[in-house]
Amino acid sequence: MLFATFIDELLKAPEFNIFLRLIVAIVLGIVVGLGKEFFVKPAGFRVSVLTTIASCLITLVGVYSFPEAISSIILGVLIFSGLITLGIINNNRGEYQGLVSASMIVLCAVIGVVSATGMYFAAVCTTLLTIIAMIIMKAVEKKVLVEGYVLNLIVDIHNPVLKNLLDIFNNYHLSPTLMDSKVVLYERKECIKIRVEFVRATPKTDIERVIPIINEKINPLSVSLRNDTYGVIR
Repeated sequence: MLFATFIDELLKAPEFNIFLRLIVAIVLGIVVGLGKEFFVKPAGFRVSVLTTIASCLITLVGVYSFPEAISSIILGVLIFSGLITLGIINNNRGEYQGLVSASMIVLCAVIGVVSATGMYFAAVCTTLLTIIAMIIMKAVEKKVLVEGYVLNLIVDIHNPVLKNLLDIFNNYHLSPTLMDSKVVLYERKECIKIRVEFVRATPKTDIERVIPIINEKINPLSVSLRNDTYGVIR
């Protein structure tokens, strides 16, 4: 009887509720971070957990100390998470990178807020549905959406790269379907950007194999490998 009374009092204590909501936020942040590490690209496991904890803690302050201003506090948390994403997204000469990581930050902030308000079912369902969506999209990407790979190089404007690049592809039996080049600004100076397209049948590993050779023989300023659906993948 005394034990049941103790448990009942413990569950009603605000300190226990604060601890429980923080634990839920941490666990769900870990799940989202692990999902992104496994299904997309490692770009912030610790960031996802810290974002979830921070948003949950700030919301808890509003729930318990400033309930009349809780809507403004939640809005501030979401605006702040949006500002963080601006530093993650990188416009690399018209090719946006970091969009998935930015979305993860916003999602983790929302999960932290929902956990802090005690809506555990909504927070857990959101996390599980996110992981399921990642699994489905990974399978779809492999089977349907990836149409081919694109290799982008940025080289000094005086670098005679085209002949060397063709020699490397010939030596490794790679047949690009399209090669084009244009003058771009890179680190405040004029450079040449070369775009090399490969068909879907070309294995990604075969293209990755020549990248160290390209770095050694051509010495580009930048090299990136992407698929033409989801942007930069290397």
